[in-house]
Amino acid sequence: MIADLFRRIQMVEGWGRGMPLIFENAPSVQFRQIAGLFIASFERPSFVEGMNQVMDDTKEGRVEEASKKP
Repeated sequence: MIADLFRRIQMVEGWGRGMPLIFENAPSVQFRQIAGLFIASFERPSFVEGMNQVMDDTKEGRVEEASKKP
């Protein structure tokens, strides 16, 4: 019902394009159906990898430079 509403008020890019776009941009996606719910699971960088990047940026002063920009 929500998707149909968005289509009628022209808030969707294209009808029926979601799955091809997902497979094109995230080929490792996993789909499940549990108790009537449709779940898509996407891989993402781990928390540890993200923290390492933040620490590297802080050491090199990139965080401070980025915070000065309007």
